[in-house]
Amino acid sequence: MTTNWTISKLECKILENNLSNVVYRVHWRYTKTMVINNKTYSMSNYDVINTPNADPADFTPYESLTKEQVLSWVQSILGQAYITTMDARLEEAIVSQTERVALDPPF
Repeated sequence: MTTNWTISKLECKILENNLSNVVYRVHWRYTKTMVINNKTYSMSNYDVINTPNADPADFTPYESLTKEQVLSWVQSILGQAYITTMDARLEEAIVSQTERVALDPPF
């Protein structure tokens, strides 16, 4: 199985603590994919999280943000227990999909 994190949108405050374009909300998706008999099965979880208030001492300008940095915020806020549970739930849903099959009629 493969997994993929996607950041689809960053919502920003124009000005906070004399900082501009401060990210306060992140839209993210976690997708798990499995290929069985040349058929791809995929499940995902989409959600939105709020970030903590910006810290001027540790602030990255919006135009310098990287996917890795934003993902680290998301993963830190979610916590490893949540991520592990989400991953297991998606894998269970994929396995459930693979246990059923729609076949063309034999005639």
